[in-house]
Amino acid sequence: MVFKNANYNELEFDITPVRIVRKGAVSSDQSAIEMDKGFGDPSKPITDDLKNLETYLNSLSLNQTLLKANIDTVYDIEIDEAQWIADGLIFSSTKIFKDVEILDKLFEEFQKQHPSAAKNSGLISFLSPLRRDGAGGQGDLYDIDAKSFVIYNTNLSSKDSFAHEIGHVLGLKHSFHKYSQTRLNQYNLFVKQVDNRINYMFDNKYPENEITELWKDYKKDYADARGSLKTYYHYFKTKDVFKQATTENMMDYSNEKDAQKNIIQTNNNSRISFWKYQWDIMQ
Repeated sequence: MVFKNANYNELEFDITPVRIVRKGAVSSDQSAIEMDKGFGDPSKPITDDLKNLETYLNSLSLNQTLLKANIDTVYDIEIDEAQWIADGLIFSSTKIFKDVEILDKLFEEFQKQHPSAAKNSGLISFLSPLRRDGAGGQGDLYDIDAKSFVIYNTNLSSKDSFAHEIGHVLGLKHSFHKYSQTRLNQYNLFVKQVDNRINYMFDNKYPENEITELWKDYKKDYADARGSLKTYYHYFKTKDVFKQATTENMMDYSNEKDAQKNIIQTNNNSRISFWKYQWDIMQ
């Protein structure tokens, strides 16, 4: 079956690469990101070299969905490692990121150091010289304004990791994700309660500043809940769930581990495809 797309130009988007570098270790961190097994030719500057990644995305992965990525100018953000350790984001002994959410923090730094670039449309790809405990990448999923993902040191040479995290930012769950009915019920109840509270305040002519302050408290959790419900009811309610590490899908994993982090399933397939229902979500 052939799917015609009459609005191809509307499906182009920019990716802004942002290197994470530590004060006092800028040169070594830049070198770690441009390691010789990374994006392509280590003799080239990263801006040119990232064209290898762009070619992969547009010819071997995202092109299946009729999306086209344009990789823009590279920026650096300097982080204060000592402060990040104090904030509980980096292990002091091993100097790797902890298993915590850091995308909001990275984007805050990008906004501070490059305010104009942070306003650009498109996605932001943070490139990390450090590893993260338990993950090779991380992408925003449920946030309505999601636009960023990070690839950690261990996966910088894995081009399909970029496609995988882009999939998350554009709304995809893992191919093996199982929804909890209890959690879905909690999301539905939370959304209903917030809607009722806000509507009550509008109907009873509460001061606008009070409504704004209340909304600030609920905005992120509300966006997460609505995003999760939309993803489930629109796209996943009737879809099959596959066993982890058994498919060629971009949103699968290369292996499955038990609680002790022992590999119990190895994926013998290369990650090469997005499925048709995933195209619809990403577009």
